[in-house]
Amino acid sequence: MGGKDRARKYRRVGEALQAAAAEGYNVAEQSMTAKVQDAEADGRRIIRRMQKDQRELERLSWHSRVCKTGYELVATVAIVLCCVGALPADLLKAAVDWEAGVPRAKYTPMGGQKGKHFDQKRLQYQLPVRDAESPPMAILIWLKWMLFAAGYKLCRGAFAIRGGSQQYMHKDRGWWHSLSVFVCLERRRVRFGCPGRDDFVVTMEAGDVLVFNGNVWHSGLQNADSSAVLFYYFDMDPFAIDHARAQAGDDLSRFGFTIMLDESEWASYREERAGDPEDLRFSYCKITEVATLLMQGMVSVDTIGLDQ
Repeated sequence: MGGKDRARKYRRVGEALQAAAAEGYNVAEQSMTAKVQDAEADGRRIIRRMQKDQRELERLSWHSRVCKTGYELVATVAIVLCCVGALPADLLKAAVDWEAGVPRAKYTPMGGQKGKHFDQKRLQYQLPVRDAESPPMAILIWLKWMLFAAGYKLCRGAFAIRGGSQQYMHKDRGWWHSLSVFVCLERRRVRFGCPGRDDFVVTMEAGDVLVFNGNVWHSGLQNADSSAVLFYYFDMDPFAIDHARAQAGDDLSRFGFTIMLDESEWASYREERAGDPEDLRFSYCKITEVATLLMQGMVSVDTIGLDQ
C-alpha cells in the first residue's frame, strides 16, 4: 500500500473516530439535558408544593385571616402575660445546664445607655441559629407551637441574658404586634409601666415565661450576676429596621430597642401623657392560654365572629 493510500485510510479512520466521538458526545449531552430538565421539573414541583403549603399556613394563620376577613387590629394595646412555671421541667433543667456551660467570653455587654444605673454588668449572648439540638432551640420549637395559633411563626432573634444593672425604660424594636418572650432560668425582675398608671414589677422564677408585645414600656431591674433568662423575638411578618421611618432619638445601631428614657425622662413622659393613658393589660395565665389572650387583646371585640 502506497503512502497516499495509507494517508487516505488513516484519514477515513480518523473521521470515523471523530464521528463516533461526536455521536457519543451528543448522546451524553442529550442525557445530561434530560437530567437537567428532570431536575428542573422536580424543582418546580417542590416549589409548587411549598407554595401550596405556604397558602395552607396562611389560611390557618390568624394574622392572615384577620386581614382577609376585615378584622381590625388594635394597634394601641399593650399586653403583658406571665405564665408561672410554664416551661416543662426537662426543658428547664437542660437549658439551665446549657447556660451554665456557655463560656463567659461569649457574653458581651448589652450597652445602649449611660448613667449611674449602668455598669456594664448586663450581658448578652446571641444564640446560634443553626444549632437545632441545643436546649434553647428546643424551647424555641416549643414556643412556636404555643404561639402559632395567634399568627407568630417567625423568630427574628434569640439571646441568653445574664446579670444586669437597672435598664432605662424602653420599648423593644419591632412591629407593635411583635412579641418579646422571656424564659426565666434563674430569678429575675422586670418593671413595666405606662402613662395613666403606676409602674409595677414582675418577679420571674425559674421556669416562668413572660410575653409582651411591642407597645409595652419596660426595663430590667438590678438582678444578681447569676440571674439568667432566654429571650426570643417573635413576629407575624418579617421585620427589618426601617431608617426612613425612624423617630428622632432612635438608636439605629441597636437590634433590640429604639430609644431609652432615663428616670427623669420617663417621669416627664408619663406626666406629659397623664391625660391620655395607654391601654396596658397585665394578667397571669397558662401558656396554653397565651395565643387566645393575644387574639382577644389585639382584635376589636365587636369584629370577632365566624369566618365568612
